[in-house]
Amino acid sequence: MRKYFLIVSALLLVSGLSVNAQRFQDGFHRDNPAVIQDGDVLELVQWNSWAQNNYGASSFLYPAEDGQVLTAFHEKISAETFLGSLRQDNFTNGNLDLTLFSYAWRRGEASHRISVGVQADYRTSVPIEIFQILKQGTGQARYEMGGFEAGARAYANLSYGYARELSGWLSVGARVKLLVGLQSAAYHITRMDLQLSGEEYVADIEADLDLTSTGGKARVGEDGYMRLLDRDRREKWFLPPGGGLAFDLGVVATLDEGLCVSVSALNLGGILWYYGNAGHSEGTISFSGLKGVTYEQLEKMDLGGQFDEVIAQFKESARVKPAAKKTRLEAVPFTLNMGAKYDMPFYRPLSVAVTGTYMGWDSMHYGDVRLGLGWNPSRRLGLMANIGSGSYGPVWGAALTVGVYKFHLNAAVQNGFGGTVPYTSTQLQANTKCLSLGVTYDI
Repeated sequence: MRKYFLIVSALLLVSGLSVNAQRFQDGFHRDNPAVIQDGDVLELVQWNSWAQNNYGASSFLYPAEDGQVLTAFHEKISAETFLGSLRQDNFTNGNLDLTLFSYAWRRGEASHRISVGVQADYRTSVPIEIFQILKQGTGQARYEMGGFEAGARAYANLSYGYARELSGWLSVGARVKLLVGLQSAAYHITRMDLQLSGEEYVADIEADLDLTSTGGKARVGEDGYMRLLDRDRREKWFLPPGGGLAFDLGVVATLDEGLCVSVSALNLGGILWYYGNAGHSEGTISFSGLKGVTYEQLEKMDLGGQFDEVIAQFKESARVKPAAKKTRLEAVPFTLNMGAKYDMPFYRPLSVAVTGTYMGWDSMHYGDVRLGLGWNPSRRLGLMANIGSGSYGPVWGAALTVGVYKFHLNAAVQNGFGGTVPYTSTQLQANTKCLSLGVTYDI
């Protein structure tokens, strides 16, 4: 039994390696709601962020023999090399989560927690055909595609969590979150038909656009198009533009002395955006390849007029007519976790764990499995480190918790291997990068 559960993947990201029972739930994201608090705890601030992509900067930057760095669009970089490093859908997404206030208390066999916070999500997705056109220019006579997407949103959440110990070895918990939409913007190209015309491409585009906010509805001009910068701010300005619910569910089991197993499902739900400026656009743009762009030009934004005409035509094609549908239901990013942690019988402050996670948001998915080591010599100090394999290659993580008087400071980070662009934090390889910082106070 003990060996079986040690092989089961994943405790709540790296939080299974946390420093003690009270710190068990600290990690990169909202943690297992089944954790029973040791006592009353006030969370003064907690900042969590993650950013994810499935391609990496190394797909676009290439070292040259003379010590320079070339972009993928330079003529010295072959189309096979560049396009072979990309995926069919190339996406970037991320989440910023700030807990403004959180209070947890224990009464008997039950633990309660209330929290208030704000979150922001962002995402982009670009089909590989876009890069084929930019690189090859006249490489193919016709393209039919869709799937280009860009969006961002911000929302507040008010949550209540309840955990209860069913026996000496098992506890269950749940958390309900009231989500209040603040701002949302989304642009999705549903169809793009490109045909070669001479030395350039002409693209017929159909796209959906939505700008959801409390800033008022866009006026519609006599030509039937929405005037997005001209808002009627008198209409329902006091109402939030969206609302929804999300749920966290979890189980924590102590199967043997020192052996703990955790299972959780986080952020199951979504937001119904019901007060926005939804619209549909149709139009055409034309452009050719960008074969001569160098890294130096890109770094200095010295691209001359190579994008000017494309941008001007895109603005014309992106004119929006009002859509009949005024609501939009969106899921929030969710996480599934399973795992096990074992305290060494010869030295209890030392623990090992097998952890794993699965994250999903619309068509964007990520998963990893890790093996970690934790050291918790006292209530005021905890260290952990892990290494594993994720959807985009090897990954690592580390966390630290330090106690001063009744305060506990925690910091955690996870990243992929492969380095960054010099003098920047831009990752060379596809990865998921997470950061967590927080301060709590024991009452």
